[in-house]
Amino acid sequence: MATRGQDIILITGHVILTPEHRERMIALGGEHSARSRGEAGCLAHNCHVPRLRSG
Repeated sequence: MATRGQDIILITGHVILTPEHRERMIALGGEHSARSRGEAGCLAHNCHVPRLRSG
């Protein structure tokens, strides 16, 4: 974790997918996260797929 005096950047977002693109986008998200975790200074990078949708 960051210590006093270190900056943390937190980026959040969401993507709305059509069913035919879902699996490919999940795979791309995993690949992107793996690349980002390999960068110097990256503490964590994750893509999450919600299991339940509201509304």
